[in-house]
Order: sequence, then structure tokens, then C-alpha cells
Amino acid sequence: MANPTVPIVCFSNIDCEVIKKRYVVNDQIAIQLVASDSERNILKGTCPGKPVCTATQCIVSEKFSESATAIKDYYENKGVFNVLKAAGLIEETIHYLHEGSFYYPVVKVNF
Repeated sequence: MANPTVPIVCFSNIDCEVIKKRYVVNDQIAIQLVASDSERNILKGTCPGKPVCTATQCIVSEKFSESATAIKDYYENKGVFNVLKAAGLIEETIHYLHEGSFYYPVVKVNF
């Protein structure tokens, strides 16, 4: 069963564990979603531990505070910002960063 200390959210109709790590290159928070060991996932044939998405974008040129990161909320990640915010795992958008063709909300991470 799922680890009770790891936050669980539903993203893309998959129950996901929310894993917080750090990018090695700049120590920015990295947030990954992996399929949890839930009954719903097992009934659907979703393998526990399967990577679902990386919810953050590593922006090497930016210096982030210890509790901030940039959220990737487009293409296959569309909606991840709202899912993480509704779960209380991220809060206010501090500002937006522009890199390439996209704008990334920079948020405070609460877990």
C-alpha cells in the first residue's frame, strides 16, 4: 500500500504519490508524480511506481529560494498546477519566468 507520509493526488485519472527531490544542477525543488499503489490504479492496470509526470521545470539560469520552484503546466502536464494547489502542496504564484516559448509560475512548495 501507499506510504502514508507521501502526499497523494489524482492527476490524469491516476492516483499519484508526490515526490519532492532537488535538481542537482541548481538545487531547485523537483516534483515528480508516480502512480501510487491504490486499488483504483491496480483495477485500471496502472503499475504502482510508474512515472506519471515531472511537475516542475528546471531553469538553470534562475536562482530559486529554498522553498520555491517553477511549475510546468502545459502539454501533458496541463492541470498539474491546479491539482497541486488544491491539495495544499503549493501556494501563491510568486512570479512568472519566461523560458523559450513558455511562462512558468514560480510557487512556494509546502511539503
